Amino acid sequence: MRLRSPIALALSALVTLGCGALLSLPDPTLDPSLGASDAQKPDGPTGDASNDQSTQPDTSRVDGGGDAGAETLIARPGFHPWGLAINDTYLFFTEYLTPPSISRANKDGTNVIKLASGINGTAAAGFAPTRIKADATDVYWLTVGYNGNPAVLKCAAAGCGGTPTDLVNPPLQFSPYFLALSTTHVYFSLGNELTVRRVSKMGGPAELVATLADKPSGLYVDADKWLYIDDDDGSVTKVDISGAFVVSTIVPAGAPKPSSAITATASRAIYTQFADPGVVSWVSTSGADSGAGTYVAQASNPIDIANDGVGLYWANQGSGGFDGEISTCSLAGNCTPKVLATGYEVIKQMAVDNTHVYFSYKGLSGDGAIMRVHK
Repeated sequence: MRLRSPIALALSALVTLGCGALLSLPDPTLDPSLGASDAQKPDGPTGDASNDQSTQPDTSRVDGGGDAGAETLIARPGFHPWGLAINDTYLFFTEYLTPPSISRANKDGTNVIKLASGINGTAAAGFAPTRIKADATDVYWLTVGYNGNPAVLKCAAAGCGGTPTDLVNPPLQFSPYFLALSTTHVYFSLGNELTVRRVSKMGGPAELVATLADKPSGLYVDADKWLYIDDDDGSVTKVDISGAFVVSTIVPAGAPKPSSAITATASRAIYTQFADPGVVSWVSTSGADSGAGTYVAQASNPIDIANDGVGLYWANQGSGGFDGEISTCSLAGNCTPKVLATGYEVIKQMAVDNTHVYFSYKGLSGDGAIMRVHK
């Protein structure tokens, strides 16, 4: 469990009470289009070779509390870490505010390099970068503003000289919310437009995939064939992306809502309700008539979810104190949650590999970080 100094606890209490500038920093957890603070700090050198020593891992800091072992601090990119993604080699993460940046590190937290950084949307990271995904060669992220426009950006994992590629042309008019990757495309939702669109990883126009009844709140691509969409009206939609975008509803509107994240296996789509208490539910990928159920009935604002084919992992954002946690249980059936890490403020995003769960959290006392814990 994370321990706080008296000063940090006092600062956190001021935020909770609504005191001053700290509270004025918006936290658009479910709506990145709300923007961020106008106060940005200039950044240092950016690019493939710029090691930012301030984000090197603090090897003296190890938190206990997880049933599977101690959490390890990977990096402190700033006040508001948000997006988190991994590939076989690297860990990637976004800093939303101070100043906006995209970084890459080895999975143990060594060799942290800023791939792109910016201030108020005039430089490479764009304004308020949020969610991020990676494949074997590239990293992709969403931003509220890049050269004056919302954008889907791409940078080679090896580096892009500090200047990413804006994939969508003509530029987007609405802010993208969530994203998922297939082998050939980046899928992203536009909440104000109530749509999901895709763009080639090589760049091009934003192609319409599906129109929803409410804001899409989670995307997941399975086997390059199916796109699963978790909608804010409680519905879950499946789209065949191998052909003409055949859309089918597998959970009707009215299920527990609002939604926040979705993952899937070949037989089940698993989705969350962002509430306290919230629900982690599943439905057969063939539809509710073929089976549906609940993994967890008392989650605390589950904000993100992932699976590795054997286990299910989810991040509880908590109720606003130091009660955010990472939990797991078997995908197979009876879910007895096991807490891997606990005592965190405002968990934002998570990712899993064969051995670890990685997660980002925003510290209200100014000490947001990227962490990992053994499964």
